[in-house]
Amino acid sequence: MWSASENGGGTLRNDRHNRYRTVAGFTLLELMVVVLILTVMMGVVFQQVDLVQKRARAEQSKLDAFQQARDFLDLMVRDIHNSGYPNVRVQDVSQITHGLNDPKNAIGLVMVNNTELRLETFDEQGKVIAVVYQLNAGTLKRSQAIKNDASPLTGQTLSLQPGVENVQNQVPPNNTAIFTAYKTDGSTVGPADINLSPSSIASIKSIEIVLQVRGNVPDLQTGLYPATTLRSVVRVINCSQAATGQSNSCS
Repeated sequence: MWSASENGGGTLRNDRHNRYRTVAGFTLLELMVVVLILTVMMGVVFQQVDLVQKRARAEQSKLDAFQQARDFLDLMVRDIHNSGYPNVRVQDVSQITHGLNDPKNAIGLVMVNNTELRLETFDEQGKVIAVVYQLNAGTLKRSQAIKNDASPLTGQTLSLQPGVENVQNQVPPNNTAIFTAYKTDGSTVGPADINLSPSSIASIKSIEIVLQVRGNVPDLQTGLYPATTLRSVVRVINCSQAATGQSNSCS
């Protein structure tokens, strides 16, 4: 009986020892290895998330820049379409007392060259306005003002506001005209204005607009800034009062 009691006691001690071994936790070394692995994995995940966010910002920046350019191009197209209205053909000429300078008379195109376009059209209230598009330090700007009783070329108020930034037309090695004027036969008209070359202005039947625009954020893989070219050819619908006897003259 005594020996059976000793054997039973030995079995009880062994069971307790085995149970303690079963519930034992990780060692410090094992925990450090796990933490290290998790740290590496989280670093990779965060790196990928950051890369995706940068790509999203680059794409959004490109879309914003190009949409801005598209909206501004649409505005230029509308202004050219409406240039020269209202003119002497649709108004009582007895009310136009100051000829080309008269604030009620929109004479049409005033000047065109590679980087600048001036014209007269009308606003939402039907008033004649002087409109100017001008490239200035990589930004294509627009000015709009009620027409003064003064020279359409030199006597109008100029208040240029930014329209499209990062225009690349004149950035070396580029040398692309933003505005190119054409006659009815398709031949080009060189730089012209109503003071120095009124006959050339009155012969213009269409204007080609080319905008080379660069995004604000570089591509992550190439490091280059995304760029695109927008192009439109706009017919000059209304007649010109710059000179008589030309293909697009009012008289």
